Amino acid sequence: MTSSDKSPMPSAELSAQSGMGRALTRLFAIAGGTAVANLYWAQPLLDFIGRDLHASTTAAGGLVTATQIGYAAGALLVVTLGDVLDRRRLIPAMLPLSGAALTAWSIGVLLAAITLLGVTTVSGQILTPLAGDLACDAERDRVVASPGPLLQT
Repeated sequence: MTSSDKSPMPSAELSAQSGMGRALTRLFAIAGGTAVANLYWAQPLLDFIGRDLHASTTAAGGLVTATQIGYAAGALLVVTLGDVLDRRRLIPAMLPLSGAALTAWSIGVLLAAITLLGVTTVSGQILTPLAGDLACDAERDRVVASPGPLLQT
């Protein structure tokens, strides 16, 4: 092996050979971060939600618990589906369910919807192995584990 065989491939050349270019890597990172943020978005809004939906502070506080219960159920049930089903189809199927949580008109409906939102929040845990599947061998570690490619221009 010559010294030129040992040199790493330029980043642009790697991206051209991979199914995970920089733009798709950024999209996956944003989607994963947004999905995880679903676990916490209601916390600073609980007083407003309670007033708007004419619910007690206790009932509004139950929204945070419901989201976490949904997330636990999703981790147990949905993430395991990612090992059996095609992840490329599973993730887009989950996104409309996440949006359904935004249509609540009462505290009861919001409680059910936010539990469903917690279940779909696990899409971030499904995106990571999908990114690994799509990346070429030479860049898999950077696509899956490092924020470096996201921050480089």
